[in-house]
Amino acid sequence: MVDEPPKPTVSPLQRHLQLETDFFCFQCGYNLHGQIVTRDERLDILVCRCPECGRFHPAAQGVSATRPWLARVGVMLITVWSIWTLAFLALTGFFIGFGPYAHLESYTVGNYTTDGVVHRILRDASLHNGYYAARQENNWRIFAMISGIAALAAGMYLAVAFWHVRRATLRRFVLFPVVVALFVWWIWWGNYDIDEVFGWSLSRLGMYTLWSIFCLMLGVKIGRPVARYALRLIVPVRFLQVVGFLWQCDGKDLPKAAP
Repeated sequence: MVDEPPKPTVSPLQRHLQLETDFFCFQCGYNLHGQIVTRDERLDILVCRCPECGRFHPAAQGVSATRPWLARVGVMLITVWSIWTLAFLALTGFFIGFGPYAHLESYTVGNYTTDGVVHRILRDASLHNGYYAARQENNWRIFAMISGIAALAAGMYLAVAFWHVRRATLRRFVLFPVVVALFVWWIWWGNYDIDEVFGWSLSRLGMYTLWSIFCLMLGVKIGRPVARYALRLIVPVRFLQVVGFLWQCDGKDLPKAAP
């Protein structure tokens, strides 16, 4: 039997080196890069201590030549995800606002004057043929459907993408359709003189805003259940651990494979 060579004599918690990689505290998330690394005489391992919460960590855990590159890839993926989220919300916001703006444009007509200002007045459908009048009568249904579907999609995406946020906090996104409505009103009021249709325009925009808020909140409510149902249909049960957060965030157990 070969005797184990004697270990070098070191003082308790003697300074050895410093951490040269990004390593985050398990308790508070503080980046331990550059922190002092010492050797614990009881465990005979290198450790570093978080200056924020005081927790000790094994200094060599997960340290390798690939770790910095994995961290960079993680930052890149987070950046891409953030840009995608903003782009998706901008796209749904466009369609939420398209409904009321198209309604205002469809049911009014511009009256051009010599002063160069376009005055909007209500379109008189009785002056047109029956086909046009019937088509105009159904336009609002199409516009409401476009805004509702966009708001529903936005709510479902928010519920899944922000799974770590409580539903009570997600309800603050009711401001999203309100902001879109204010932007639509700013464009509508800025492009035309709407004195003759001011009250009519404001009431229609308010109805679309309430409709969009309802659809968005409905999407927030059904977003995670729909996502879980879809994943169970297309993903084998043994792979659902990767998206297990969709169950855990609502206090539900992951589905188990049939025996």
